[in-house]
Amino acid sequence: MLPERPYHSLPSSLYFSYPGKLESWQRIGALRGPVVYFMGEFLGLDPSQAHFDEIYPYFTYDSEFFIMLTPDENSDLSVLAESMLKEIDSDSPDRFEMLKPLLQLYLRKIKRAYDRQVVMTSPDQKSKKFTLNQFRKKLDEYVIELSAGTQSQTPSVSLLAEQLHLNANYLNTLLKDLTGKTASAFIQERLMQEAKAYLMHTHLQVAEISHKLGFGSPAYFNRFFKSNTGETPLQFRKQSRL
Repeated sequence: MLPERPYHSLPSSLYFSYPGKLESWQRIGALRGPVVYFMGEFLGLDPSQAHFDEIYPYFTYDSEFFIMLTPDENSDLSVLAESMLKEIDSDSPDRFEMLKPLLQLYLRKIKRAYDRQVVMTSPDQKSKKFTLNQFRKKLDEYVIELSAGTQSQTPSVSLLAEQLHLNANYLNTLLKDLTGKTASAFIQERLMQEAKAYLMHTHLQVAEISHKLGFGSPAYFNRFFKSNTGETPLQFRKQSRL
């Protein structure tokens, strides 16, 4: 699947990911820096627990996924990453117990850097970004409902705006000002992500995919897909499996 929002890696920067977040990577040139993978169970993290979004704001749906670090922040996190790497590579029987406080400290340091960047965002920008993320969330939920069969039509700007208690024109203007894309463009991109995922990872017929995504007919779905990719769904499926 293609990501909804592109990011370009820069020196002294952090990028956050977590289960359920859709993304793809394109590597150009050499990348240097630590990648920290861990399961929530390792630290007993539970997104449903009280104050989780305050302690770990960068692991929530409406968070900023990308932050720039100051030289001091970068240095502190690098030292902690090296310490964690040493423990992982050690033969000590208590290495995992040593890793837990190091990882907790690492995440707390990240929160400070995250809070610093968020504080620098104006209240107006925060409000707009919140609306953007709420819109994305509603769109994701709607697409999930389509797949489950509890919705039967493709999402529309007016429908999603109504669910957010917003005027459709206002929503379009806000998204255009903030991202350069209209709400309709977001919807089309999200439907394309889902369509490509079905074509690449399932054996469903094109007509079945068309029905699952709420298109009125396979012919309409074919036109929609080709207008966005230059290929028919079957051509895309064939190319993706070479």
